[in-house]
Amino acid sequence: MKNILVISVLVLCLISFSTSSFAQGFNATGLGMGNAFGAVARGVDAFAWNPANLALKYENRMEINLIGFNFNAANSSLSIDDYKRYFTESGHGGHWEQHEIEELLALIPEEGLDVNGDVQANVLGLLFGRFGLSVQGIGKAIGVIPKSTLELYLKGNQDQFKEFSFKDFDGDGFSAVKFSLSLSHPIPVKKYFDEFGVGLNVNYYNGIAMAEVTRAEGSLVTTSNAIVSSMDVISRTGQGGSGFGFDLGAAGKIKDDWTVSMVLRNIFAGITWSQQLEENRVTFVVDSIKIGDFGELDSLVSTSTYSIEEFRTRIPLVFHLGVAYDLKDNLTLALDLEQAFEDKLGYSDKAQIAVGVEYLPTPIVPLRLGMSFGGKWKYLLGLGTGLHLGFFHLDLAYAMHQAMWPTKSTGYSAAANIKFVF
Repeated sequence: MKNILVISVLVLCLISFSTSSFAQGFNATGLGMGNAFGAVARGVDAFAWNPANLALKYENRMEINLIGFNFNAANSSLSIDDYKRYFTESGHGGHWEQHEIEELLALIPEEGLDVNGDVQANVLGLLFGRFGLSVQGIGKAIGVIPKSTLELYLKGNQDQFKEFSFKDFDGDGFSAVKFSLSLSHPIPVKKYFDEFGVGLNVNYYNGIAMAEVTRAEGSLVTTSNAIVSSMDVISRTGQGGSGFGFDLGAAGKIKDDWTVSMVLRNIFAGITWSQQLEENRVTFVVDSIKIGDFGELDSLVSTSTYSIEEFRTRIPLVFHLGVAYDLKDNLTLALDLEQAFEDKLGYSDKAQIAVGVEYLPTPIVPLRLGMSFGGKWKYLLGLGTGLHLGFFHLDLAYAMHQAMWPTKSTGYSAAANIKFVF
């Protein structure tokens, strides 16, 4: 029975992570400020945050973002210390005591264990004044393992009459190459803003792959003399597709100290998958009247694959509001709010609030610090720095999830970006 449950979990994890090759939504400068970067982003950094920021005064009229790499891996509950305590021989002595199993399960929320992982590669970004072009790999992926599944695996069946439900399995994700044209235009609104502008991203998606769990249900029922169990997992996959989407934003400066930025991302965004389309079904069935001897269980595992017609994956709409205040010429404070409107494809429909600071003790070495609350990462602490030598800019960032100390973190994020400014 444990082997069947393990296989089920692995199938769902592979589905959710198989399309996690690329991700969108954070870079080194933004991550270092805890994702409080919507009103601070300028130049090529503004492409992914708000194209309207390109309409604001900026000293660099040309930039090339040549290399960018971002990495994120996290779960909802277990820290590095927890892993060492419960999943290494030095931590548990080679076996779990009952109280250790209870302690481990207490760390898992009732809605289950969330797992997610992202890697982003910025292929190219070009800024020409108020216009820009960019090419990047993007994607989102997330998986959810029900707590009842983990409880049954860790504790086994301890009751003669009990039913376990496994209906909360979930996982989806996609990967694509995104081509973007960024346009901005200043608008005189002197009554309210010293500077004001609007911006538009026109995005074309060349879909690489996607996968999603469309159904994942199962149960295990025990009586005094029998075990009956079944698990049914249906997923669909596609390789190759295309689609369009838009980002529309506005941004303004007030008295040279305040910047306000507002953007709607992924307007009408989606990818129509048209190549190698399949629906996959995996079914496990266990039936036995010999409850004391698992070796006598009658089990059946069946798999089937069907060709399906093309379908469209809608990318969730996201609203982002950012406010920045230049306390001094070399000190900027920022506050951001982000809300996605669907809980799918690695986006969370829980609101995220972020606060951050950027300090320039010298123009050569920026220092960044920020925190975000909510969203798919729940709590994130970001640290960032860089090396700005003339036209060469290197920015680095590191972040911890749900902790302020590395070994207490439930995940890590890291980012590095190199750009040339003129």
